[in-house]
Amino acid sequence: MVSCLLYLARAMIIETMGERCGFLATMAAIATGADKALIFQKKFGEKDIKEMIKDAATKAGRGCHYYTVIRSEGANDAINSSYIKNAFNQLVASHKMLEQFQINIKKSLYKKKWGEKLLSASVNVLCSTQEGGSPSTFDRQMGLRMAIKAFYAFVNTKAMGEDDCCVLGLVGRELKFAPVTQLAEGTCFCHRLPSNLWWMSLFSLISELSGIVF
Repeated sequence: MVSCLLYLARAMIIETMGERCGFLATMAAIATGADKALIFQKKFGEKDIKEMIKDAATKAGRGCHYYTVIRSEGANDAINSSYIKNAFNQLVASHKMLEQFQINIKKSLYKKKWGEKLLSASVNVLCSTQEGGSPSTFDRQMGLRMAIKAFYAFVNTKAMGEDDCCVLGLVGRELKFAPVTQLAEGTCFCHRLPSNLWWMSLFSLISELSGIVF
């Protein structure tokens, strides 16, 4: 029964690339049904981490197998993934959780042998694992399309419009040229973020989806 407890209380802390931009972390959390997403746009501190661990303990008591936290790499300089992992690993099971699982063992003995592992955590930094490697079919196709578009613009400069300095990028489902001046107007260079954070309207879905019990 104890080994089952250890399995049920596994916290997975997954760090995505993007620095201050929380787009990848938000979308990954929605797509995977993660319990929490930590991004720069939503300020959090030690108190919030403690509340998150309490939430993980509650869900573990209900029989949830894993607790998933998606963190953007630049979400908080003081509270990194290692800090969150240590916070989980230092948590000791409460007496109520022991009663829920009906373990006939003294609390002191449980603390000594298994308490530190009840909410153990691991960190997976996707920023490192995604670097390099062989490009996918999509990458090759997109690279070819951009190369053709850029070469055509060099031959026919009118394709870029009236501006002589443009950036080629994906707008919706189309490759389009955008003037650098327009890019400057819609960018926060201090934090390297776009001014229009449209994905923030979807952030509340994370807490809604994580509460669904299958």
